[in-house]
Parts: sequence; structure tokens; C-alpha cells
Amino acid sequence: MLSMHDNVEYVREAVRAGASGYVLKDSPTTEIIQAIDAMLAGKTFFSAGVAARMIQAQSMQTPLEHLKPRELDILDALALGLSSKQIAQQHGLSVRTVETHRLNMKRKLDIDGQAELIKFAIEHRRV
Repeated sequence: MLSMHDNVEYVREAVRAGASGYVLKDSPTTEIIQAIDAMLAGKTFFSAGVAARMIQAQSMQTPLEHLKPRELDILDALALGLSSKQIAQQHGLSVRTVETHRLNMKRKLDIDGQAELIKFAIEHRRV
């Protein structure tokens, strides 16, 4: 992708759409040539400034940004001390669905046990 925009969201959208590189139009000619060579070789290439912004944006991301809205709702309910059965009744879900959400949250957050998930929920409570 060759663009005049250095906004992180533009870069993310380009990557989601299948771009394997992102170079700014005002980049030095040598950098644009490097990008073309990398693309022809099947590699990825990002302008140095774009890469730095992406790394900075990633480091500022909170763990909650990895969770879906339903998972965030369940996490909040866990922080309030509700059981899977209570959460299921509250949200009109099956207990198995709530348990699946809990499992997915643990995987996304790299958390091992139920106690650690509840501790995380309490520390990051939104309500």
C-alpha cells in the first residue's frame, strides 16, 4: 500500500484488507524501492515511521481490547461474583456458552486458571 496517511488505523485496515506492506508517499525513493523489492520477493515491508507508530500503538493497547463485547459483559459479571449459571440467566445464554466465553477469555488474556480470571476481572472491572 502506498499512501499519504500515516494514521495507525489506516495501516491496520490496509493489513486487514490483505496488504503486506505500507509505505508513505513522502518516503525516500530508496525506501520505496526497498518496499517494491520486498513485495516482489513475497516479503512484508513497512516504512520505518509507520512501523514505529504501530509498535507504539500496540504497546498502548490494553488487554481488554482483545475481548468481544459479550466477553466484556461476562468479565464484568465475574467481577461482581456471579456464577456461570447466574451469568447465563442474566444474559439469556446457556451455561455452556458462558463457559466457552470464559475459556476464550483465558486464552486471549493468557490466563491459566479460573481464580486468575476472576482476579483479572476484579482488577479491570468496568462497572
